[in-house]
Amino acid sequence: MPRSLTPAAISAAQATTSPDVFLALLTITISPTETWRLVGDTQDRTSRGQTFTAWPFEVVLPDDAETMPSSIKVRLDNVDPRLWALPRQAGTMPSVKLEVILAREPDAVLLTVDGLKMRAATATTPLIEAELFLDSIWQLGYPAHDYTAAEYPGLFAVG
Repeated sequence: MPRSLTPAAISAAQATTSPDVFLALLTITISPTETWRLVGDTQDRTSRGQTFTAWPFEVVLPDDAETMPSSIKVRLDNVDPRLWALPRQAGTMPSVKLEVILAREPDAVLLTVDGLKMRAATATTPLIEAELFLDSIWQLGYPAHDYTAAEYPGLFAVG
């Protein structure tokens, strides 16, 4: 699927050196009332009217292997204990949206990966590592359930 990029983004991507910076935005929704918006930068940024807090993090994209479900790894600096405490208090898997913008065009989103779920996370004093998965039916095994005569007699009834 082709991506539509702004002229500034095309110029920055094709230049040998460029003052333009591509930035990753993370939106972590822990509960309906608790959302964290983070930008991989040294200063806060506003994109589409939302303020993203400067936060040191790294996004590791998946290998291109057909045998395993794809997952994205995120490494966040554990500089605020509330970030690690909130997912455990919520009791549900946080939803995550990953976006890429150009610093000088913060309202033009160049890439969006939405619908990610944080299924595995480990925390140490300096670092939180989380694995993000697409919540997709294509990653589920087939068949998802076994239909046996003992459990579903109506399916096996004769006549």
